[in-house]
Amino acid sequence: MMSLRRFTVALVAVILGSSLALWGVAGGASSGVVKPKAGSWKVTIVKGGTGSGTGGSFNVINVGFTVASNHAKVSRFAFSFTYSGPIKPPSGVCSGNGVTAATKSSAIKKRKFSTPSSTPWTGAGSATYHGVFDSARRAHGTAAFQVFISGTGCQFSGTANTGTVRWTARR
Repeated sequence: MMSLRRFTVALVAVILGSSLALWGVAGGASSGVVKPKAGSWKVTIVKGGTGSGTGGSFNVINVGFTVASNHAKVSRFAFSFTYSGPIKPPSGVCSGNGVTAATKSSAIKKRKFSTPSSTPWTGAGSATYHGVFDSARRAHGTAAFQVFISGTGCQFSGTANTGTVRWTARR
């Protein structure tokens, strides 16, 4: 028969273990099962978002992605940008805007996702996203954006890069 003292210690351990699990401290809860909301997510650039290079410079103005209705994939990675570069003499225009989107989706594994390697993009830009879903409606991560700047009014054609950009997203 169990003594009162051992019973009390066992009961306290069960209660403490349950409390820690509820607060996300126990091993099983820390990995967290997050079911991100399906639909379009709006990304906010926290740090970075401008790039420069051979062809000129650009500024990322809108970023987003979509979570599939099965909550298991991220698709439609996309961003829009403005760009400018040195003008070709005697006169010309080397500025404008563009939109680009990835054509492949990414599986969500243990709350994480990233753009698949060698993803084709629909426009003059591309990006590499790395993200983590913090909850059903929030995510954060990093990205690196790249735009190829060219045009009849541009002195030079070339690639511009942002380096690492930090972002958050909401649904």
